[in-house]
Amino acid sequence: MHRSPGRPISAGGLLLAACLLATAASAQSTGGEGLSPTLANIKNTHTVRLGYRESSPPFSFLDHSNRPIGYSLELCEAIVDEIGVEVDDPNLKIEYVKVTSTTVFRR
Repeated sequence: MHRSPGRPISAGGLLLAACLLATAASAQSTGGEGLSPTLANIKNTHTVRLGYRESSPPFSFLDHSNRPIGYSLELCEAIVDEIGVEVDDPNLKIEYVKVTSTTVFRR
């Protein structure tokens, strides 16, 4: 994806980038014992944290029940399923973390 200099990254782009980083960490592992630090933490905590923006439809937003939904989150949830396979934990919990353009770069 090409982005013009000075043009902000969309919320969907930020979420997808986070998911791709998790996938890249997965690809670096060399099996069950050689998990990356990120995957080892996920395996130990049984939890994956997904950042979301609350008002960036259709990529991520809150539904009428204040639950985060959107295309980007659906992609990330599919990646969480694959991470579950990698860490041998098919029942990983997802912790949704609200991010803003200010806080997303501070984490």
